[in-house]
Amino acid sequence: DFLSIEIREGGLNAIYVNGEARIEQFDLDVTNGIIHVLEDVLTLITETIWEKIRNNGYTLFAQAVEASDYAEVLNTISVVEVNTTTGVSSFRKKYFTLFAVSDEQYALYGINNLSELEAHLLANTPDAGSAAEELGRYVAYHILDQQIDFDALATFTGTSTSRNLETLATNELINVSVMDENLYLNSDTATGMFTSILEENISCKNGIIHS
Repeated sequence: DFLSIEIREGGLNAIYVNGEARIEQFDLDVTNGIIHVLEDVLTLITETIWEKIRNNGYTLFAQAVEASDYAEVLNTISVVEVNTTTGVSSFRKKYFTLFAVSDEQYALYGINNLSELEAHLLANTPDAGSAAEELGRYVAYHILDQQIDFDALATFTGTSTSRNLETLATNELINVSVMDENLYLNSDTATGMFTSILEENISCKNGIIHS
């Protein structure tokens, strides 16, 4: 398992482990290594992404995940891979990024249950398929097959301020961009529509959640 490191405003005086414990003292040399002193006790990360959204204010989104058969994916911690040349099997840890939607945010759009979410998707998707197909595509679009924390999301190449990320939805990309020092998802300058991240870097055993 891994620890996450986050540098907040304040530089070296604001480095946090797992988003909860600030490093109070750095680089204390000992004979067999080095010590960094934390000002708070770390909470063990024991929940997978699926367990986290199922139990923490994402009831409707969790229902959509389960209905579209992605619960097992978001509960996966490792997979077995077989080398096709040698036949040797090995375990590989799996990490995902999930853009989750809270019950509170759904309520702002008058969506309070799975049927209302499916109706919303069908009404707002051009050439929509069945309710099950659109729900599956919707959930898959919120999942990345890699772990990307908030700082990494806001890191671009050269002078670029925008990039696309591949999702689990076939041929569907999420655009990440920065404008006026704010990070947006799928920002449309023509319409002024965009999605913001309200809560970032929720650590899980098999990845990270941005809400």
